[in-house]
Amino acid sequence: QDYLKASYLKLTCLLQLKDYRGALDVCLSALNKAVSKDDILSFMYGEAEIYIRLENYKKAKVILTKVLE
Repeated sequence: QDYLKASYLKLTCLLQLKDYRGALDVCLSALNKAVSKDDILSFMYGEAEIYIRLENYKKAKVILTKVLE
């Protein structure tokens, strides 16, 4: 749980620094360790936000569709 909290903080910092590739790595790593629905949804949303900032709207749409399900 502490790992996921630290990952979310790191994700937020990387987004502020506009290091989107690093933020994506953090998201994918955290998603592999996330168990609770809330944690999974948070990192999926973060992943979608990164793809939007990278202007990869197709991937963002796929992820946001999964979040809605």
